[in-house]
Amino acid sequence: MFWFNYLKFLFGLRKKSELSSVSDILSKGFINQHISKHLSQSYKDYSYRTESKKINNVTVVCARVRCDEKQNRKSSKHWFVYQERGGSVSSWYLD
Repeated sequence: MFWFNYLKFLFGLRKKSELSSVSDILSKGFINQHISKHLSQSYKDYSYRTESKKINNVTVVCARVRCDEKQNRKSSKHWFVYQERGGSVSSWYLD
């Protein structure tokens, strides 16, 4: 499923959002802050960990999310793609 979504991203078929320019572009802290902001819109009590891969000039990040104690056994994956473009960062959320 991920590769299908990634191909859609490459061909411009995914929703894109522009992020403001930052001094430390694509740092781990920047990515975690962006992911946390996105996940807080969907979850109340959650924890997550990230795994990232750099492919050419694109960083693909998988966030594994665990919700409150009732759903602690299951985790869900959320995919994000980041690309540096002329002093700013473009991001895509792949569901």
